[in-house]
Amino acid sequence: MAKSLLKLVISLLVVLNSFEISAQTNTNTDSVNIWKLSLEEVLTLNVVSAQKTEKSVNKTPASVIVITRKEIEKYGFRNLQEILNHIPGLYLWNGYHVRGRVNIGVRGYTSSDNIIILVNGVNQVEGMYNEYLLTKVAVPVDAIDRIEVVRGPMSVLYGSGAFFGVINIITNDINKNTKKSASLVYGSDNYTQGTIRANAIEHELKIGATLSAFRTDGMDRPYDEMMSDPSQLTNWGLSEDETTAGTLLDKNAYFNLTMKYKGLVADMTHTEVERGGFLVQPTIQYSPSKRHSTNFMMSYNHEFSNKLHVMGKLSYLTTNSLSFYYLNEEDSYLSFGYNSDAYELEVNSFYKPIDKMEITLGVFHRNVYYANNPAELSAVWGVPYGLHLTKLDINSRMIENSVYSQVNYELTHKLNVIGGIRMQQMLPFKYHASGGAAYPSDGRQVYYDTYEFEKLYFIPQISAIYGFNDNNVLKLLYGEALRNPPLGIITDILFSTADDVTFDYPQLVPSQIRTYELNYSGLIGKRLSIHASVFRNELKNLISQYFINLNYSSTVYYSSNKGKITTHGLEFALQYNPVDELNLSASIAYQKSEDETPGIEKVDVAY
Repeated sequence: MAKSLLKLVISLLVVLNSFEISAQTNTNTDSVNIWKLSLEEVLTLNVVSAQKTEKSVNKTPASVIVITRKEIEKYGFRNLQEILNHIPGLYLWNGYHVRGRVNIGVRGYTSSDNIIILVNGVNQVEGMYNEYLLTKVAVPVDAIDRIEVVRGPMSVLYGSGAFFGVINIITNDINKNTKKSASLVYGSDNYTQGTIRANAIEHELKIGATLSAFRTDGMDRPYDEMMSDPSQLTNWGLSEDETTAGTLLDKNAYFNLTMKYKGLVADMTHTEVERGGFLVQPTIQYSPSKRHSTNFMMSYNHEFSNKLHVMGKLSYLTTNSLSFYYLNEEDSYLSFGYNSDAYELEVNSFYKPIDKMEITLGVFHRNVYYANNPAELSAVWGVPYGLHLTKLDINSRMIENSVYSQVNYELTHKLNVIGGIRMQQMLPFKYHASGGAAYPSDGRQVYYDTYEFEKLYFIPQISAIYGFNDNNVLKLLYGEALRNPPLGIITDILFSTADDVTFDYPQLVPSQIRTYELNYSGLIGKRLSIHASVFRNELKNLISQYFINLNYSSTVYYSSNKGKITTHGLEFALQYNPVDELNLSASIAYQKSEDETPGIEKVDVAY
């Protein structure tokens, strides 16, 4: 007990000291009290994620939520997951998967590849499964200036992956009000986080840097509380009173450096993550997933006149990971990883020919030039496919090319109409898989194939925005989006071929979504704000996996685009400030999803 009290006292002193450091380094005497951010300011905040150029929330053709630095401090969020869980219509599902996956649920559909995550505008996707892993992002709360969440299909401006929208985490808002800070936090389960943030401004040169480290032992809970039949634990080499202690360690290190000079921006982020987890059953020992990633972006923004400015951006993205999962016998384990290198090139022009019209025109090129998914199964009883490798062919590239445009026209002083279209195409690429013995001469099996779906897709979006006044806006939104099949799923079929059986596997195509939404944001008086949305999502060509028993002796599995889900939903949020020092908020989200996939129409959607 005395030891626990000592830890509590130390943690309180550290937190109080961190507040003191922040106060000492803030040289801005005109800074706004975090408790006095007006609701009117929130409704008129400028965001860049919805149209790739600054626009107020009220004028963006999407359902937008902005979490400001002041709001993060006000609610005391400890990590990015807590912030996202605070947003109506978003929910996180953490299955403690050994790969470190935390799925983001949006409006009735949960997946780790359904919403694009950016950090300072830099794509956080990995190239093997096209996933956006929150554990990979690892941005500390103390580094976040604001988070822009754009809900709804955003493929017109962002391409494949923006199925349900975009989350842009902004950490490089360097200005004279930006604080230098250092903090150290300690909590239960040995939760420890330290963050140092510094910046410097010299004439037109701005430099910002953040360094952070985090560690927690994770929860310690008995397995029998999570199981209907705890006696199964003994079959897995565990006792019936076993707990999760020592198996859910979570730690990461994060570094970001940003430099800005006039219209030039350079941004580099490196993360190192280690996280324990499970696969199918509890593990007999700590099973870690280790991942490191580096993202680098350089952009240039030039204003030719008050009618035209152009922005170009080049990004380099690399991810490497390796996971170990220990089975229920000593010296038996499964290891697997996914590694990818890619670059993205994007150019946008923003043209205003007349006061009532704005035109955005852009081109996008993504090139994944290295991707593989190694796996190894080492077991005391022996396995036929001990060494498994799927990969992009060394002489091939996964290339996505797009051209897009969006037009914003002010029909009247109160009514704006926005329309956009994107033309997108995935080029053919070669891949192969191998498994079994170490060498072909020893019986190693090798399979080759080519992905050849070259269809040119047209992705539309149209919106109407009616402003009753500056603080009350009604939006009618329609949009579509695509999600390309990932290499990790495409290559799976190469290992599902049964002996002496020929099976015609279907060619995977992009998944699609169509969304209709009516959205209202308003301010009643000066202290009550209302946000409401009614929406319908129609998802089709979702990738589903099937197992087929052939000739009663061979089983094959394959993936196909048979998945189909329809969702209806309602989101409603209130925020009330009776006095400056008191903030009351409440929100509710209702959604009903129907899985119309052939064969499972009567099965409830799980998450």
